[in-house]
Amino acid sequence: MVEPASPITSDKLSPAMGLALGLGLVFGREKRDLVFAWFVQTVVFVVFNKVCTSQYFLWYLLLLPLLIPQLSMSLQRAVACIIVWAATQGLWLSEAYKLEFLGENVYFGLWMRGLVYIVGNCWVLVQIMKAYRGSL
Repeated sequence: MVEPASPITSDKLSPAMGLALGLGLVFGREKRDLVFAWFVQTVVFVVFNKVCTSQYFLWYLLLLPLLIPQLSMSLQRAVACIIVWAATQGLWLSEAYKLEFLGENVYFGLWMRGLVYIVGNCWVLVQIMKAYRGSL
């Protein structure tokens, strides 16, 4: 009988979990930085997870109101982040909708939009990390 794979050792979850764990160790050392660490960990876990659905975005969006007072970002940069985030979500979700609900063969387009999704979300995360005014 084959033993089921542990979520900790599963090759499908390792990149997301490894990044989230590593970032938590780096950014979660001070109590006042915990919200930032939780936010970064959650974004990374969602972006690099093998499964992506709309509800996952709520996981880190719920932490954003707690983090905003600790950010120092220009209005133009904030607007750019919002536009990039919304555009990448929209692009990816529109292609995923075609696959899941319409049954269209959009695998290559979904893969391409998945790359745009990862790059766009990583760019937004880097902007937030640069704007963070915590103890780091």
